[in-house]
Amino acid sequence: MAVLLMPEIGQITTGEGPVQAAAIRLGPFPRGAVLVLSDAGGLTESAGTMNELAQHGYETLAADLSEVSDDLAAVESLLGRLAEYGWDHEQIGIVGFGSGGWTALGVAARFALGAAVSVAVPVRSGHTAERVLASLQTPWLGLIGGRHPARARLAAIARTQARVHAELLHYPGTQERFYTSGSDVLGHAAAFDSRQRTVEWLNLRVVPRLTPRSLSWRARRCTTAGTP
Repeated sequence: MAVLLMPEIGQITTGEGPVQAAAIRLGPFPRGAVLVLSDAGGLTESAGTMNELAQHGYETLAADLSEVSDDLAAVESLLGRLAEYGWDHEQIGIVGFGSGGWTALGVAARFALGAAVSVAVPVRSGHTAERVLASLQTPWLGLIGGRHPARARLAAIARTQARVHAELLHYPGTQERFYTSGSDVLGHAAAFDSRQRTVEWLNLRVVPRLTPRSLSWRARRCTTAGTP
């Protein structure tokens, strides 16, 4: 049985004011870091996601930015906290749920991170979404449920106009917030599939942190380069 890790709850000061956040730190050699953005009022529900990511070697920092006026500015402060933990942007992924998924999409267009995933992202104004998708700097995976008339066009834009690899996947027959579907069979299957796809997306694109042994080996290669 896996041991449940309890996130450390605290506040992080951002340019938008203090933000409640939760963190799970791993040691000694975590694979990468993930910023988890919850849906409105759902920070307490992030513990399960954080523990699942911890099982794959990811440290996590979670926050609910639904009450923040400039969520992208707040994310910049959260990324600064991960930098204090020793993480470079290419070693960081971002996963957002619901309204946090829309923020994750905006972050992927502003910053060049390792990977971004938006789960049950509410697709906003078509033109706004199209502009953001065309401006992506971070490889992005969108996982949506419910009925979205513009999804086919948005999927095509993600596939053909984004400057980095991007995909938009729809779970037909599910509710928009399928990851909270409970006993709904289609929603439960979509939630399970979305978790697997999220980890696969992160594993393929987030650059792992080198272990001390790897750093030592790299240093030896540099010092012996050109030696006959």
